[in-house]
Amino acid sequence: MKIEASTKPSQPNSPARFKQLGGMMIESLIGLLILSVVGGGVMHASARMSKIQQQQTVDNIAVNQMRTLLMTRTSPTGADLCANTGGQSLTLPGETVPVAMSVKGCGNANFTINNVQTGGATLPAQPIASVRPVVLEIGSDTKMVRIGGSEVKSIATP
Repeated sequence: MKIEASTKPSQPNSPARFKQLGGMMIESLIGLLILSVVGGGVMHASARMSKIQQQQTVDNIAVNQMRTLLMTRTSPTGADLCANTGGQSLTLPGETVPVAMSVKGCGNANFTINNVQTGGATLPAQPIASVRPVVLEIGSDTKMVRIGGSEVKSIATP
């Protein structure tokens, strides 16, 4: 079988010429569509990661500020943290309004130990005044940042 190359230009309206152009065009359009969907997905994922990273940075700054307050036991205004437990606030980066911060654990936990037996003797009741750990909380129930001891609940007096 011998293949001959034609030196004649193809006819502009011949059916063989138009038959090949459409398939290549559809393939390239489908490839471009797939590429744009993948590119949109990558852009969406990177935007979400950037938002999460920004929120984690703000949370980290809030934790560092709260740790500093807890170590010095003074509020940003210089007052004692335990002196006014209701009006403490913390200004986070990017926020114009200070965020309310609650202070828990100020005060002593007074209790009595009864009926302690050592050997054959029973010791009398021993009153104990213990300082509870101070806990700073900021945020809501769904996203609470807590610094200090464990959650401090009020101790009911007997």
